[in-house]
Amino acid sequence: MPKHSGSLKKTSLSSIEQYELSQWLKDNRINASNLRRSFTDVHPLARLMLRHFPRLIDLNYYPPRNSVQNKLCNWESFNKRVLARLNLHLTREQMVRVARSVPGSVDLLLYSVMRIQKMAERRAQAAQDSSAEQDDDDEASKPGSESQPVSKTPAKAMDSVVGNSVARPKDKTLKMKRTEAAGHNKRQRGSKDLQLTWQRGEQQ
Repeated sequence: MPKHSGSLKKTSLSSIEQYELSQWLKDNRINASNLRRSFTDVHPLARLMLRHFPRLIDLNYYPPRNSVQNKLCNWESFNKRVLARLNLHLTREQMVRVARSVPGSVDLLLYSVMRIQKMAERRAQAAQDSSAEQDDDDEASKPGSESQPVSKTPAKAMDSVVGNSVARPKDKTLKMKRTEAAGHNKRQRGSKDLQLTWQRGEQQ
């Protein structure tokens, strides 16, 4: 993860950065009208970051403080326990500026925290997508998981059914015609035999 201490060396945010920070604060339900006083102590920031990095933060280590000196103690502890692990390194001067509510110092700090949180979200989403794809690949590689080949498409199967239903009446009709023709031939042969018998009787 890249270091983000460089972003704190600026004295103020650009208008675009200020807008991005305002939107992020709204998403996290933070009142932006009183940031300088609220975030001079580390406790409000610890509560905010606890939503996104619950494994890193224990609020019991950062009780609310009032004096600048006690606030600096909180900042130093938070800087070592949390921010350093996220590659956001505060210098002593930067912590003093935040604790003394120097204009722009809290905005710069919160903007850096916002960038870290959004980067962590993107990485978590990418890891989740990669895990889902891996699960799909593992499922597809299991024996018997491949779809069996279909001998006929639905359209061909329907054609086969329709073809069979049409072929049977034709076969039956042809058989009936053959039977009728055979009977007709048999009757004709009988008629001829009868005529020959009559002719022989008349000759006798």
